[in-house]
Amino acid sequence: MPIPGPGTAASTAVYTNDLVSSFDILKPDVWAKLIRSHGKQGAEFFSTIRALGFQVPTSNEDYSHFEDDWIHETVGVSNLAAYPAAGATITFDVSNLPAAPAAAYIRVKDQLLLKDGSLVYVTAFSSPTVTIAPLDSTLVFSAANLVNTDELIIISNANGEGTAQPKGRFSGTRKYENNLQIIKETLEVTGTQMTDGLWFNEVQIPGESGTPISAYYVKGQQDAEYRLALEMEGACLFGQKNTNATVAIDPDTGNAIRTTEGIVPYITNEGNEVNYTPGSFTVSKFNEINKIADKEFAPSHYCAFLGIDLHEEIDDTFVDYLKDTNVSFTNDMMGGDQKKGINIGFTYLNKGGRNYAFKRLNSFSNQKTYGANDYNYPAWGLFIPLGMNKTDQGKLPTVGLRYKQLGKYNRFTEVWDVSGAGTGKKVIADDVSNLYLRAHIGGHFQVGNQMFKVNP
Repeated sequence: MPIPGPGTAASTAVYTNDLVSSFDILKPDVWAKLIRSHGKQGAEFFSTIRALGFQVPTSNEDYSHFEDDWIHETVGVSNLAAYPAAGATITFDVSNLPAAPAAAYIRVKDQLLLKDGSLVYVTAFSSPTVTIAPLDSTLVFSAANLVNTDELIIISNANGEGTAQPKGRFSGTRKYENNLQIIKETLEVTGTQMTDGLWFNEVQIPGESGTPISAYYVKGQQDAEYRLALEMEGACLFGQKNTNATVAIDPDTGNAIRTTEGIVPYITNEGNEVNYTPGSFTVSKFNEINKIADKEFAPSHYCAFLGIDLHEEIDDTFVDYLKDTNVSFTNDMMGGDQKKGINIGFTYLNKGGRNYAFKRLNSFSNQKTYGANDYNYPAWGLFIPLGMNKTDQGKLPTVGLRYKQLGKYNRFTEVWDVSGAGTGKKVIADDVSNLYLRAHIGGHFQVGNQMFKVNP
């Protein structure tokens, strides 16, 4: 082959992107952040309670407290006798007698006020039958002043000179009881997964600071912790105590599972329900809440956890009155304990002499939990009075969490590793790393009679 002489051009090729990419040697431009497209995904009720410091340890599986009943009681009417002539006596049975062995609240010589303003005098009582006489000799008993289902009020009593003292009266008590629930989560990864490289090194919610991660299993740890928090929130929101002990059993042990009662069943059983028509929420609903709260002698500060639908309706109703504020609950509403002060953004309203702090409960909007199709929790609201009540265990919140603890051993949330892979000590033969999470918690609620469930 002849050797090229001077001036002969060498062969060349065009250095194009297509040519280089055929060797697959270009580094892709991959954003180094894993974006959380669904944000924090809820668990807000649980995290808000924690942020406010509403958690108290217990060394027992079961816990309770007592709440007093009404000091002064009404008299329920049933089995009303036929209406007599003017000025004559009439008998009826007391429909709201307390459980034995407590004595009935009504006594001989009591004065009762009828709904038309007439006064009657108790001349005899042999449980459950009461005999009353009108003080006005012209009074005629009729449907206008006395019927079955009436609640008569005791306003005073009248005694003759030189007579003996009446029997004593005692107000009753109500016992609240709840128990702890064990909740568990697990993350298991292989040693290979622990050494897989990633294109991203940070998990980020848009608009917020990200969380660095060294491997994808680190995000798995975060997800496991989130699932545990979500399950703890579910127990504290909607948990029901297990009364089906022969059927709802742990398949591993055959024993009945222990479950805690959440705030929603508690309000359903002990509190008040206010209904509204979606799209037609009006100021009158707050008047209704305020009147009931007054009857229960509720405090002046309420926190309202609202689903987005109800939150928007209230916002539209009071658009000229609501204001954003940072309410320091533990300082301003619970006795001025500066050490426990924490600021959380709320929308704030004063109506009818009460202060309402509104918190949108995004958990009710989570389309994978309470905001799923066919559930109407985005239209719900939970109105809870705020306060701290002193007990022999210290300050116990109106709405709180209990967790198992004795001495230094705390089971609020336990996280531990049992691994045969990774950089730490190997304690099992399998080529896996197990992250175990456990919570031993329960809800503890007080003064349910002052709470409200607002829903369609």
